[in-house]
Amino acid sequence: MITQHHTLDRILADYQARIGQDFTGYRNHCYRVLNIYQVLGEQHGLAVDLEQATIALAFHDIGIWTAGTVDYLPPSHQEAAQYCAAQQIRVVSKSDVFHIFA
Repeated sequence: MITQHHTLDRILADYQARIGQDFTGYRNHCYRVLNIYQVLGEQHGLAVDLEQATIALAFHDIGIWTAGTVDYLPPSHQEAAQYCAAQQIRVVSKSDVFHIFA
């Protein structure tokens, strides 16, 4: 079971103050999904890219806190795109980042 991942923890730490009292719950949610992703991928013989998954998971609901809205997909996409640009992670198109959240 994955309980720590450097990239996921680093990204979430950057948002901890904004997430506030929901931080532990959101972190746990991200790790639950990461573990499910890994298990299902392995069970079905699919490639599992934990690094890519942790980036997607860190940002998938982040707009709830960064934009203060339940319409969180666009602001979550924006935060992920900014992170990818800052880290020089190549994203083929904006829709590629958006589909992470769909």
